[in-house]
Amino acid sequence: MTDKEIKELYELLKLINSLKLIDRFSLIEKNGRCESVAEHTWHLCMAVWLFSIIKNKELDLLKCFKMALIHDLTEIYSGDYFPYKSDIIIDDIIKNEKESLDILIKKLPVKLGNEILSLVQEFNERKTDESKFVWSMDRFMPYLQYKISDGDMTDNVEQNKDFKQKQEIELIFLEPLLYHLFVFITKNK
Repeated sequence: MTDKEIKELYELLKLINSLKLIDRFSLIEKNGRCESVAEHTWHLCMAVWLFSIIKNKELDLLKCFKMALIHDLTEIYSGDYFPYKSDIIIDDIIKNEKESLDILIKKLPVKLGNEILSLVQEFNERKTDESKFVWSMDRFMPYLQYKISDGDMTDNVEQNKDFKQKQEIELIFLEPLLYHLFVFITKNK
């Protein structure tokens, strides 16, 4: 490894640290503070691991973890957003995330940048078993966090119910295992 590559990795680790400072709309507990993007990523990785144990299909778990770890890296530049907010324009979010990804990739060693770019594209396309699983788990985590905290910052936000319902249907279609958890959390605290 060259001195240049070591410096680039060090700079990336410093940059990733900022995910601890970026708030999401989910609360840690009722009337508590907001969850950070870093905390969401950790929780997602734990869920991916735990659910992979009971999933009836073999997955490349290392690829799943990598996808979970990098799926929100662009939020270093773009910040977090609530996708179901009624005035959100999805095309603008996609454009903003692509621009943020381009900025990030330029700061990385080529090999790492190419791997992250490939994983982000696979995650967004949702065509492989791993990408479907991680994407579904990522979409599910705010529901789980909402139930755990008994509400969140979106309680007073006007929501695009059609888009939210479409996402919920896709989530359950891509990962039927989550249907059972949806049912469970709606019945239990």
